[in-house]
Amino acid sequence: MDKKRIFSILLFIFGVFLIIVSFLHFGNNMPPEVKALNIVVTSVIYGLFFVDILISPVRLDDQSQKNIGSMGVRWFFTFCYTLSAIGVMIYFNNKENASIGDQLIIQSILFFLLLLGLYFSFSSARRTLHVYEREKESFDGINEMKNVISNLQMKMDTMKDLPQEFISAINIIQEDIRYMSPSLHQEAVELETQFIHEIEQLADCLSATPLRMEKIEELAKSSQKILKKRKQAYS
Repeated sequence: MDKKRIFSILLFIFGVFLIIVSFLHFGNNMPPEVKALNIVVTSVIYGLFFVDILISPVRLDDQSQKNIGSMGVRWFFTFCYTLSAIGVMIYFNNKENASIGDQLIIQSILFFLLLLGLYFSFSSARRTLHVYEREKESFDGINEMKNVISNLQMKMDTMKDLPQEFISAINIIQEDIRYMSPSLHQEAVELETQFIHEIEQLADCLSATPLRMEKIEELAKSSQKILKKRKQAYS
């Protein structure tokens, strides 16, 4: 546990301590059970704002930033609960012959609605994460295609006497991949896998001695055909 987390926990505990001391000192006119309920409700409100303000929802190690996607829902229910809970406390504290049972029931209902809001917030965070994972998955195939074609060109740069037509064909393939749109369609995924396999075979052929130019040109043409089909496949 790092120092920041330890300090946050100590700060939270100290805040709760101040809430308890304040009610005990200034709440002499409150019945003990009302005072205890007010301490609990105030501590819950304090905890909600402590988490959202003093603990940053932005995590540098979480590229999806799913917590940010759920902030709107969480803050909406947090503010509604806070205003309602404080309003109920003020009303019953100023009401003569107020029933602790009535206040306890109303505060319990408000707390239930808060928990319901937090559940919606967690669901929103999960949906944000799901969307991120889907988007990342759609780019994985294209990124791998870019990697294999880049590795192929690096190998070609170390070689001499390659046909200019072959070099031009590979350059065109690399340029086409650069502007390709991602897709999660099953056909697109299969074509990306086929393309990667063809380019890897092509790189292996360039490492062979002597060069089999017929096989190399055949794989280059095959890769171009696969790439053309992939460009026509959309999600």
